[in-house]
Amino acid sequence: MKDLREELWRNASQRKWAEVIRLYKADRRAQTAPITISGETALRMAISDQHDQVVEELVKSVEMETLRIQNKTGNTALHLAAYWGNVHMCRSIASRDVNLIGLRNNDGDTPLFLTAVHGRKEAFLCLHRLCTTEEERSDFSKGSNGKTILHAAISGEHLGDHINPYT
Repeated sequence: MKDLREELWRNASQRKWAEVIRLYKADRRAQTAPITISGETALRMAISDQHDQVVEELVKSVEMETLRIQNKTGNTALHLAAYWGNVHMCRSIASRDVNLIGLRNNDGDTPLFLTAVHGRKEAFLCLHRLCTTEEERSDFSKGSNGKTILHAAISGEHLGDHINPYT
């Protein structure tokens, strides 16, 4: 496993994404292997590197549980895509399982909440639309300490971009 992690790290850090995709498809252990000190996987490295097509290909190739893996701060791949506000990645990941939108990190924040905190309007709308019930929208919209997306938008001064989830 150590050799696999090192190979994943080397390829991901050198942005040899075709090789990372090949490893993900060839060996399921690659999908869950933490390759950084903070517990990041190659998928999360691709998200940080903003490679939409690579992320889409990796997401298609992984087992569902792989998308639920959390790093040391409790963030999933969707948390990271939401933080960056990448609509394509958010849709690609959350479409596999809408419940990923409601997973909380160590701070108690969901990916949907993070989009509001960081003013990522388009990513917020994407994830909000994927929620199928009002109960999901309500539950997933709450962050730590009982904060709501409205609190997040106000404190981040993101209300200049009116967020209307029904448009």
